[in-house]
Amino acid sequence: MDEGAHFKYVWYVKEQRALPVQPWQDNGRPFIVRMGHHPPLYYVLSAIGIAWVDTSDISEVLIPNPHFEWGRDHPRNGWNVYLHTEAESWPWRGTVLAMHVVRVLTLMMGAVALWAVYRTGRLLLPDMPWVAVTGMAWLAFNPSFIFMSSAIHHDALVAALFATGLWWLLRLFVRPFSTREAVVGGLLLGGVMLTKLSGLGLAIVYGVGFLLIALRKRSLRDVLPLAGVTYGLAFLVSGWWYVRNWILYGDPLGWAMFKSTHWHVVRQTPFTWDIFVHEFLYQVAQTFWGAFGFMHITLPTTVWVNFWKVVVALIGIALVAMGIWRKRFFGEGRWALWVLALCGFIVLFASFVRYAVSVGGAGHARYLFPAAAVLVMMLGIGSHALVGFRLRPLVTGLVSLGLASYAVFIPQHFVIPLYPRPETAAEESVEAARRIDVCFADAVCVRAGTLTPGDEIGTYLLTLYWQALPGDRPDLYAHLRLRDSDGTVLLQDEFWPIPSFSTVAWDPGQIYVTRRPVQVPPGTPAGTYVLDLSLTEGQEGAPLPPRKAGTEQGGEFAPLLDLTLDQAVPLAIEADVRRADELEQGVRLLGYSLDKETYHPGDTLRITLYWQPTQTIQPNLVVFVHVLDGQGNLVTQHDSAPREGEYPTPFWQPGIVVDDTHPVPLPPDMPPGEYVLSVGMYDWPGLQRLRVVSGPAAGGDH
Repeated sequence: MDEGAHFKYVWYVKEQRALPVQPWQDNGRPFIVRMGHHPPLYYVLSAIGIAWVDTSDISEVLIPNPHFEWGRDHPRNGWNVYLHTEAESWPWRGTVLAMHVVRVLTLMMGAVALWAVYRTGRLLLPDMPWVAVTGMAWLAFNPSFIFMSSAIHHDALVAALFATGLWWLLRLFVRPFSTREAVVGGLLLGGVMLTKLSGLGLAIVYGVGFLLIALRKRSLRDVLPLAGVTYGLAFLVSGWWYVRNWILYGDPLGWAMFKSTHWHVVRQTPFTWDIFVHEFLYQVAQTFWGAFGFMHITLPTTVWVNFWKVVVALIGIALVAMGIWRKRFFGEGRWALWVLALCGFIVLFASFVRYAVSVGGAGHARYLFPAAAVLVMMLGIGSHALVGFRLRPLVTGLVSLGLASYAVFIPQHFVIPLYPRPETAAEESVEAARRIDVCFADAVCVRAGTLTPGDEIGTYLLTLYWQALPGDRPDLYAHLRLRDSDGTVLLQDEFWPIPSFSTVAWDPGQIYVTRRPVQVPPGTPAGTYVLDLSLTEGQEGAPLPPRKAGTEQGGEFAPLLDLTLDQAVPLAIEADVRRADELEQGVRLLGYSLDKETYHPGDTLRITLYWQPTQTIQPNLVVFVHVLDGQGNLVTQHDSAPREGEYPTPFWQPGIVVDDTHPVPLPPDMPPGEYVLSVGMYDWPGLQRLRVVSGPAAGGDH
């Protein structure tokens, strides 16, 4: 969730007392507010809320993490989108205080959305108040909803206004449609249309509702004037924004301008059924019950899939219960209320799909929360139907407690550990370590370090103590190597000194700590080796010259510590068949094992590959295992990232052997005979196969 960009919109409105004009064609406007294409209600309200706060320090607070790349190597680059400094500590002040104030305002909007969902549930289930509370709990304790409602983002206001507007519409079926009601409905519709373009969908739902009311009254004459008041007032509230877009950008939605300023997210390929299912619906399902950060922190597949299994089961139970007790749920014309609640969900989902047709990676489930009342009320019904709608207060309490526990457990277990504070040390720790005292240009110094042996031969933990020098410094990237006395490099590793905290923001008064595992490659003989370090400006920049005691060291690398092996590192793998193939990107195939010798049609062949990286691997590599017939034709295959995607290659540590099992399904009609196993790697998403540079298969790509 791009909280920083949304806050900059708030900040711009507060400071400039005007709305941003986006760059379009030759208007000469700079691209200052990345979210400036959105309607302004949320940002204006938030700007009013922080008008009393001095936010002149915004550039010192919103410092992007230069390592962060959405969708790529988050553990290596840091999960945080922005750098977090001591400026965020209590007591809050300046921009930090303003951001917390806006978060509180957003939280209040989320509370309004929950209130509206509960009131909608009371209309759908008038004699089941505890079921309505249970339904609300399914949304209130959804980690994705909590995250949406506690971050700086306009979706919480959309949820509040859309859900309240839907409740207002349903309420017209139990009370007269008066001029006063029409004014309230118009304000709600205008408000949501002035918050986000998807709010336009509520106008369609209103139209369906007005039609159903007219059918019930058997008269359009009583409904049309009041509907006109509702739509007219909504246009007065929000229409100016769409007219402004038309004047500035040539269309009322500003869509062409958006595609111009956000060209990088515009979908370049047709929106096919396969994309709808495997990208869009998959992302919706993945993010519905828990997604955080820049939507780049999601739950393990087993967690959200199992949660959906429970949800689908409860909805199925609810449908059965509603079918059995139709009069209880749909009597006295309440079917129309359920139709409208479902209509709200369908219309919002349709607008969501329309957006995804043009924009890639847009399957954020939070977009559906404004109309989630019908879904969560069915979950409430399913929860209570399990016990025949008895013991309702107890069921509500147990379900709420379980969901609240889930809401607490998820961030504690899957989110907070990804945002550790940078480790620092006292001067005593430096004195107790082995002194190094190597400085790189006028940027940073490595003051000391330790090399602690692990439980297995050849495993070590390298600890480095850094200190920044006064003044500005670039974003530094570390290159570590292990070499012998002849200069032969046995091992290479690359890393950010602290992935989540760039050297740009280091405090010269602090001593920072890096801990890095070192795995000496199996087969390395006993002897003394040297760990060297080089620092570059970014991953591809120029190296900083090292110096010690004021003297230039010469070259790019500076020696850090000696590593002494008392005995050779054993080559201990359990491969039935040994190999010696070296692929591009520094990947070695040491061998493989099969789970059995003979297979039958319909069996699953399980092959375990043993890989060893000799350096840091940047790209995401996919392993392919092909079964070929005597003519070299493909019979069956299994392609996946190592360990079924659980251990991607950017996570691999140089020197550490990775066992990687692949289940290959054999066709039921596979003829008897001998077949050939073909194994290799390709990069994702480029699909370029890695060539074998040495070994029995040298020159090939498998």
